[in-house]
Amino acid sequence: MERTTPYATPVNHNGRIFWLALAAVGLAGAGVGIGAVAWSRSPTVAPSPVVSTVEAAPPKPAPSTDALPQRSPEIDRLLQGLNESEAQRREDARKAADRVAELERMNATARQDEAARRAEDVRRVTDEAQRRAAELRAQDEARRAEDERRRADDQARRQAAWDAVRRIEADRQAEAQRRAAQALEDERRRIEDARRRTADRRTALPRVTGAILSVDRPTARGTLPQTLRFTGWITADGPATVQYRFVRSDGSTAELQTLTCPAAGRFPVSMTWSLGAPFSGWVALEVAAPNPVTSGRATFTVIGP
Repeated sequence: MERTTPYATPVNHNGRIFWLALAAVGLAGAGVGIGAVAWSRSPTVAPSPVVSTVEAAPPKPAPSTDALPQRSPEIDRLLQGLNESEAQRREDARKAADRVAELERMNATARQDEAARRAEDVRRVTDEAQRRAAELRAQDEARRAEDERRRADDQARRQAAWDAVRRIEADRQAEAQRRAAQALEDERRRIEDARRRTADRRTALPRVTGAILSVDRPTARGTLPQTLRFTGWITADGPATVQYRFVRSDGSTAELQTLTCPAAGRFPVSMTWSLGAPFSGWVALEVAAPNPVTSGRATFTVIGP
């Protein structure tokens, strides 16, 4: 609120001159009255005796004191009107000064209110702009995060599809190889059986009439290393001492082992092979004595995780 200084009551110089004039007129009237009174009270000179038969004229009466000049009621009314006008003027001036001060205070308050309103509008607009900018940034970040997530999901789906296709293709190729190897093995066994039967008819000594070999898991998938177990059966037509060994596709050949067959029948043999990397191969059972016999190949495929 601005401090306002009340206006001072203006001084009416014309009123002072008027009052001075009235005072001068009053002083002049008072002097005239005093002179008249003094004249009326001055000593009268006794007339000298005149010898005459004519009567002396009576003296003039003294002027009455009621004839002194007095202030007229019109002047009193004028003075009263002037006093009332001056008092009213002073009251109007005071009211006008109070009104001007009040208007100035109201104007200062209005200016302060207008400045506060404008500052509030500026603050509101600034806050709204900042909020809108924050919302836009949040929307952009959410949109970018969603796009990244979608791209990652698409990449993962494509990778999973390719992995599935590769696994299916590997399984299909392994199955085709296994079937081809099994067909070759069946043909070889048939030929070997025919040869063995022919040889058996030529000698009466106990002989090995058959050898087969199989693997527990033709397709091994999982954490490496993988251990495969190969189980074989040697068939003899009578008591015999059989020497055999296992031959692997990696070129290694085990030492000869001995199997005693107390009578005719089928007798089991086995081996294990541990692989630490993906690999496709085979193992065969080879009989060296009493007569040579070779089983079919037991094929397998090891697939990593």
